[in-house]
Amino acid sequence: MKEVCGFNITDKEFKLLSKKAEAVYNIAVVANYFCVTQQEIHFFSCNSHNKLLSLF
Repeated sequence: MKEVCGFNITDKEFKLLSKKAEAVYNIAVVANYFCVTQQEIHFFSCNSHNKLLSLF
């Protein structure tokens, strides 16, 4: 048993917590990427729509 930041935690508990923390981090990375790329997709779709409207 180790003491981490004042908490007594077993190796098994630490490994489980590490896996959960990694999963949360991965979700945050994917969500961030999605949000960043959505702006680009929205930008391109607006430009395509404006070019289409300018034809009329």
